[in-house]
Parts: sequence; structure tokens; C-alpha cells
Amino acid sequence: VGSALATPTDLVKIQFQQEAGKMGRDGTYQSGLRKGHPPKYSNTFAAFYGIYHEWGLAGLYKGCTPTIARAALLTAAQLATYDHTKYALKSRHIMNEGTGLHIVASLVAGFCATTACAPADLVKTRIMCDPHRNLYKNPIDCVYKTVTMDGPFALFRGWVPSYARIGPHFIIAFPLLEQMRKLFGLGW
Repeated sequence: VGSALATPTDLVKIQFQQEAGKMGRDGTYQSGLRKGHPPKYSNTFAAFYGIYHEWGLAGLYKGCTPTIARAALLTAAQLATYDHTKYALKSRHIMNEGTGLHIVASLVAGFCATTACAPADLVKTRIMCDPHRNLYKNPIDCVYKTVTMDGPFALFRGWVPSYARIGPHFIIAFPLLEQMRKLFGLGW
């Protein structure tokens, strides 16, 4: 639900990222995808208004389906992998309960979550960058065309920066989760 509600914010962020470039003194981009053109939106609120004005409420939710899929895949992979990694390492007497185990399990969970949601993340970004549906009719069409044109590994473009973002987040979040488990007597 949260990812669906936040889709407009993600859409605006991607619109700004897609448009980025060096700005010249004349107010036009000197580099980037919109080279020679002024920025489409002057600020975040102008972007929300502009997208709504041009496309209506549905325009603000472009890419909602892959955004929800990404969130579901990320959450499922991170939680299941973290706890299973801890269980596997402890039950095989490879590691004992403690900070080291929590960090290793966090890194594995981050790896699996990044891998699981990478295709949905790529599709979400491509759909959001194609507001006129010039390239892709829907998320399935995007997957099909990406795999057909670039091969299946193209679905994992951007994996390294995604892991670089998620990995440290998990290294903080899961040890904090463990402290909460201890505090409330839920540790295992």
C-alpha cells in the first residue's frame, strides 16, 4: 500500500533524474537528454501539478504496478532470506548469535532482495520514463522488449548501485531489528 501511495513521488523523482544535465546561462540544458531545452518543471510541486494537468490523476500513478511488484519482491526476499541465513549459519555452527551473524545475514538479505527486485525496478523506471507509451505498452511489453533486444541480463542493469544503497541500509536495519526483538523478548 505504501509503495502505491508513494508512486507519484517516485515518478517525479525519476522525471527529474531523466531530465538532469548541466544548465547554461540561458536557462537551457547544455548536456543530458534535454540538451538545448529548458527544464520541464521548475520544482517538485510544479512537476506534480504539470503531470496532473497533462495526464490527470492516472498520470501520477504511471508505473504503479511495477512499483508494487518491486516492493513486494524486496520485502519478501529481505525478510525470508535474513532469518533463513541466520538459521542456516547457527544450525551448522558456522556462526553464533551476535553482531557478526546479524551483519552477514544482512548482507545476504541485501544481495537476495536486490536481485529479486532488480527486474521490477528496471521496468518501473522505464515505464515512468515513457509517459507517452512510445516504447512500452505495459510492464509485460517492457520485459519482453528488454529481454528480446538486450538479453535477460539487461533486467539487472543498475544492480550494483542498488545493492550499494540497500546493503548499508540492511546492515543498520536488521541489527536494530535484533535489538527490538531482544527488548520485547522475541529473539530466536
